[in-house]
Amino acid sequence: MNIFDRYYKKYDAWYDRNKFIYLPELKVLNNFIPQGGRGLEIGVGIGRFAAPLNIIIGIDPSNNMIEIARRRGVNV
Repeated sequence: MNIFDRYYKKYDAWYDRNKFIYLPELKVLNNFIPQGGRGLEIGVGIGRFAAPLNIIIGIDPSNNMIEIARRRGVNV
């Protein structure tokens, strides 16, 4: 089991505890995402960036993280 499969819940919870870091980063990234196109996030993880940035396709090696990303609407 890889480290991301083992600690996926803690990884996801980090974003809730640290919104003061996560939300500004999300805002900056939004400026670099082409609008109206299709995108693929490599290393989509839990979908914390893909879902709000409307990136609907992702890949990741962690099965546990993939399940969370799917619940957020990402096709992984």
